[in-house]
Amino acid sequence: MNLRVPMLGVLLAAVLAGQTQPSNRRALLIGNSAYRALPAIPQVAEEMKILEAALAKAGFAVTVARDIRLPDFPQRTLPAFLATVKPGDICLIYFNGHAVQAEGDNL
Repeated sequence: MNLRVPMLGVLLAAVLAGQTQPSNRRALLIGNSAYRALPAIPQVAEEMKILEAALAKAGFAVTVARDIRLPDFPQRTLPAFLATVKPGDICLIYFNGHAVQAEGDNL
């Protein structure tokens, strides 16, 4: 297993330990493993299952997006998630997959 999930778990545990009262917790997990021009990342599916279960156990309402294309994120995925967020919510957005930088922008 990749070290990303356990390290995120440690960070998440530290954040949640500081919570003294119940709150609305929301998480958007994006797992991209299938690509047209890049190698597939087979471990993404398993890592996403582990993280989804851990966040749900910690009281998060979890939204999972799998193999989304770049135009879908700002047009569909992110607006749909943000529509569920209310002031005071604790939110986590996690991406697992290849990343690209072009002309100074991280994609």
